Amino acid sequence: MNSEKPKVLVIASPGYKSGGQMRTLRSIREFSKYFDVYLLSPVNHFRELLEQNSFSTLTEQGAKVAGYFYNNLTAKLKFSPSFLTN
Repeated sequence: MNSEKPKVLVIASPGYKSGGQMRTLRSIREFSKYFDVYLLSPVNHFRELLEQNSFSTLTEQGAKVAGYFYNNLTAKLKFSPSFLTN
């Protein structure tokens, strides 16, 4: 049997203004016990994630950044190559 954890894609808006950062952190912390966690976040939150140092906090909990999306749901999703090939 394969010992690798299954992948899970967490689509979250971890912005500090809406409380999403704490919800995202709690979800990733719990999910990472059982899954390889990949985060997909809206592109408009990247700046505040970098300013608040949220990416390092989320990656310390085991999340990998899979990509981003535009708030327009009809836009094409952008995934990192590592998510698609692993």
